[in-house]
Amino acid sequence: MNKCTRWILLGGCFRFWQGYTISYFSLNYFNQFDRANTFGLVNGLSVLIGGFGSNMVAGWISDKYEPTSNRTKPLVCIVMSLLAIPVCIGCYATNFSFWFSMFCLSFEYALGEGWAPPAISMILTVIDPQFKGVGIALFLFSTTISGTIALLVIGKIEDSVGADNTGALSWVLTLSTVIPCFLAAGCFYIAMGHYVDFKKKQEEAKEAALTKVTNFDQDIRTFSTTNGVDLAEFRRRNGSISLGAMRSLGGTRNGRQVSSSMHVKGSLRGLQ
Repeated sequence: MNKCTRWILLGGCFRFWQGYTISYFSLNYFNQFDRANTFGLVNGLSVLIGGFGSNMVAGWISDKYEPTSNRTKPLVCIVMSLLAIPVCIGCYATNFSFWFSMFCLSFEYALGEGWAPPAISMILTVIDPQFKGVGIALFLFSTTISGTIALLVIGKIEDSVGADNTGALSWVLTLSTVIPCFLAAGCFYIAMGHYVDFKKKQEEAKEAALTKVTNFDQDIRTFSTTNGVDLAEFRRRNGSISLGAMRSLGGTRNGRQVSSSMHVKGSLRGLQ
């Protein structure tokens, strides 16, 4: 597992800690307002609309601006983690108004939950193709375990302070949502450096391969002109010259490694 994937996984674990805290303990906090039915309705709509919209917007931004900046996807993860901090404080650190807390909770879903699509996309980019399925499985397993541990830890704390102690519960939920978001933003920031380096190396490798193929194609044309070979006939037998050049790069013949020039020039000589 490369360093970029490790830091993304760690950031995802912190975000799932925060997410599970909100999902499982918000009802206990909002019970102080004696509006359980209203909370259930508004919370459900917030998850449906805000959560869906947040993920769609994050995915759209990542796909649209990734070609122009390799920092786009990690920045989306960082910004959404930081945006979740003030709304979590507004939701749990204040208890003067049911609707104000619900407003903050709704905005947490809308502004802070879209980090997962770009995070998963980065993992799929930097991981070896043959391990993509394992990588996503590890991401889901690790983050789910983190959320489960959060439920255990916060549940024990809630039992010790008492579910009716809204003041203590307010601070427990505030710290359990704000601190993980800070830590997640830091992890995504570190992952951004490794991700940008990977993308640069990937682009340099593509440019080098393209230059090699282009130069090779020019060599073939020069060789065919010098030796009076009909390129149309060569295309008929071997496909396009560029495709043949790409296939022959690093190719083998009869189990032996052969140079691309020997491969294609041999085909050209057969037309003389």
